[in-house]
Amino acid sequence: MAMTFYDLLGIPKCATPDEVRLGFKKKALTTHPDKLGPDATLWDRKAAETKFRNLHEAFETLSDPAKRRAYDMRLEAAARFLRTGREREFDTTYAEHIKKSAEQLNVTLQEISQTQQKLNGMVDDLLKGLREANPEWEARKLEALRQREAHSTRAS
Repeated sequence: MAMTFYDLLGIPKCATPDEVRLGFKKKALTTHPDKLGPDATLWDRKAAETKFRNLHEAFETLSDPAKRRAYDMRLEAAARFLRTGREREFDTTYAEHIKKSAEQLNVTLQEISQTQQKLNGMVDDLLKGLREANPEWEARKLEALRQREAHSTRAS
């Protein structure tokens, strides 16, 4: 995020007018163009002037209660706009993730169903082969079912 006037002055957002003034004085001592040595280049001087102008603008804005309220409202509106954009981006990303996950789940479920059908077919084929190889199994199964039925009718 970009530097705010509070960041420039090195003060908290809840700073008192005295803290704003003190923050400006501290920063002005280190950033004022007159503090540059005689060997400073033109580029250094221009950069220092720009930095000091920004510092002075921050001081003027934050030391005037009306300007400060307006500035704080702009900061809050910008933060709200960024939050809304990030939330929208998150919602879109999350929705895409959910959609992808649902598609993958459907594919997996189809694969499981196909595998289950293949396995059921294999089991049926094995049982058919065993019954053909051992016809007495079917006779024993039918006898067991008859006995169970006879037992359940007697118990009733």
